[in-house]
Amino acid sequence: MSTRLGALLLAAALLGGCASPLRLTPTPEQRAGMTSLDAKVIVVQDEVIVDVRPSNSVGAGVAFGLVGALISSSIDSKVNNSRVKSAQDLMVPFYAAIEDIDFRRDFSVAVEASLADSPIKVSRVTATPVVMSNDTLRKWRDGLAPGQHLMIVLMPRYRLSADFRSLSAETWVTLWDKGSRDEPIGRSVLQYQSAPLGKGDADSIGVWSANNAAMFRSKLQEATAETVALMRVDANLSRAPASTQALTEFQMLDNGQPLTLKGSLINAQGERLVVLGENGRLYSLPKLPPAAGK
Repeated sequence: MSTRLGALLLAAALLGGCASPLRLTPTPEQRAGMTSLDAKVIVVQDEVIVDVRPSNSVGAGVAFGLVGALISSSIDSKVNNSRVKSAQDLMVPFYAAIEDIDFRRDFSVAVEASLADSPIKVSRVTATPVVMSNDTLRKWRDGLAPGQHLMIVLMPRYRLSADFRSLSAETWVTLWDKGSRDEPIGRSVLQYQSAPLGKGDADSIGVWSANNAAMFRSKLQEATAETVALMRVDANLSRAPASTQALTEFQMLDNGQPLTLKGSLINAQGERLVVLGENGRLYSLPKLPPAAGK
């Protein structure tokens, strides 16, 4: 429960007022007043989690990390208990193979390296697993020097889908001044999704786990690289917004289920797409056929 509660606190603190649009860009005047950035990199989870949906529901289900460590408890029948137990049993060799991975460290190092090329001087980069509140955020903002701004790069979750076929990661980037308004001057949500692997369930877990989890390690590296690339794309869009494009439909997966996303294509390279969604989120997606996931 602590991981999910932490994410809720972070959402309240970092996304600001719900009446505001999801995507915010600093005004030219605000950008001109920035002399440096104090960056905080936060990865909430210690490990990848897996969602298991109740058999009789399409709503939120049970998420677990290290075998047996349940994050929520929306199981309401012996059938669903059995589903979670089966999923945990499948994950035993997988978690054994990834025990040495420190994703928080690797992600923070990659973000810090990327910020070294920022057009605005980055005075400090701090990696922290802190579960943040509005009080913590206020303390950080009060400590800013004149002209200095606070950048928070937060990954509240990265997970395997309920069918075990794809890895997804979500990152929030917010920019704050020292002012009294409890809302950021810049805000973006970045989402990465891997190409689906295997046929699902045991077959996909076998693919992720093989050769000391080589595929999982590779996709974690891809998630990091693509997220850092999305940060650069987002910064460029904020400085010089792309010309208005007609919305196009793209295929993605929502926890294993096919989903059509409306958005504008920003970039297409190899087997991946960068899409600015109609919802304001910026996506790095695999190229999927219309019947993806079926």
